[in-house]
Amino acid sequence: QEVLAQVESTVRRQIVERTTLLAEQELKRGNLIASEAQWKSLLDVDPDNARAREALAGIEELLESRAASEEAEREAQRLRLEKARGDAIGFVRLGEEALGKGRSREAAELALFAFKAMPGLPEAEDLRKRAEAERLRAVERRVQEGERLLEEKQLDQALAAFEAALADDPRNARARAGIVKRRELQR
Repeated sequence: QEVLAQVESTVRRQIVERTTLLAEQELKRGNLIASEAQWKSLLDVDPDNARAREALAGIEELLESRAASEEAEREAQRLRLEKARGDAIGFVRLGEEALGKGRSREAAELALFAFKAMPGLPEAEDLRKRAEAERLRAVERRVQEGERLLEEKQLDQALAAFEAALADDPRNARARAGIVKRRELQR
């Protein structure tokens, strides 16, 4: 029985040493959960192990600190997103105002700022689409005005209308054709 007791003692000591080594390795790696599990299994074998109790207390403190830090980071991220959304909504409102005053290019730029502040904001996409549609309508109105002015032989005013159309839509074929026609009529 004495031999059996010695064998049990030796096995227990080896388990304690091996488990302590594993727990410390996990702790050094920063794997607090795995280290905690090792220390707890050590206490199953050696309930009075002061080193395990001390390590568990330290791990618990680190986990609480990590949780508090993660919570603070989540709150900071939430506040950043809230601010970005507020900024984006502000840009959208300014864009709505510009669009209401017929300034479609400015409205489109403000929609872009809103997108940069808060990517994927539906209000910004809606503003961008409406500003683009209004820009195209304004270009069409200018081209039509230029064509009307050409018919009335008001060549300088026609040129100004076509150039204004091209300022908002440099590829507009009708505005370019109007400028060519104006030159022909001027000769």
